[in-house]
Amino acid sequence: MLVSRQDLDWWKVRGPAATLYERVSDQLYRLGVPFHLADIETLLALDPVRNPRLVVCDTFLAVDPDGSNNLAGRLVSYVENGGELLYLCSR
Repeated sequence: MLVSRQDLDWWKVRGPAATLYERVSDQLYRLGVPFHLADIETLLALDPVRNPRLVVCDTFLAVDPDGSNNLAGRLVSYVENGGELLYLCSR
């Protein structure tokens, strides 16, 4: 399983977002679910066969605010080709 990793240290974010991300990462760790943090380069080269599941944290899309990397299009293609995506939102 891949979990999107923001350029900033998302586990250090303060406020409501921090509570959600801390809970998610703690639960994955506690349940023994193997996961890797994925940066934008990893997400642009997504392979649903090698990585069938992806957790995208809501603030991650801010890494590509102008759409120059077509991250949103890549995520759509990932799902269309059999990948499972879970989008977590703090609100």
